[in-house]
Amino acid sequence: GAVPFQIWVPDVYQGAPTPVTAFLAVGSKAAGFAVLVVLAGVFSPYQSLVVPVLSAMAVATILFGNLAALTQFNVKRLIALSGVSHAGYLLIGVIAAYSDPVALSAVYFYLLVYLLASFAVFGVMTHVSGTNDAEQELEHYADLAKTQPFLAFVLAVGLGSLAGIPPLAGFIGKVMIFLAAFH
Repeated sequence: GAVPFQIWVPDVYQGAPTPVTAFLAVGSKAAGFAVLVVLAGVFSPYQSLVVPVLSAMAVATILFGNLAALTQFNVKRLIALSGVSHAGYLLIGVIAAYSDPVALSAVYFYLLVYLLASFAVFGVMTHVSGTNDAEQELEHYADLAKTQPFLAFVLAVGLGSLAGIPPLAGFIGKVMIFLAAFH
């Protein structure tokens, strides 16, 4: 889901049933970054070429994911673009691992937090979705706190963690990624 391979993500998220989307969101990202971490060792002799390319990809991915999400009203497309942005943050951790292998622990922690928060959000989406699973609009969640307060709480915690709001685990994961990059 990183730039320039991000275009398919919102379409697939919207078109697939929500449980399948949850698996795609987490499984493909975890598998892709596991391969990327393994390849980091293979490409370490070419670090002077790989790091600038991955850095440009990370910046473009974060910017594209966040800016494109601003115009979305379909919840699945919004979460898809959030996932694109998260791929950029994970790329920062992979880049940091080229100079400090300890940075991989930040990447693994971030992936775990992303997994848990995404499954929480997709679980609520599965429960809220009606017969037309692809047409989940923001307006369908307007009175969720009044009608189903527990689901609203789970959604708020999941989205807050994905957004990186302190003191949630997503904030800690992003801090770990940025500290690894700083070091």
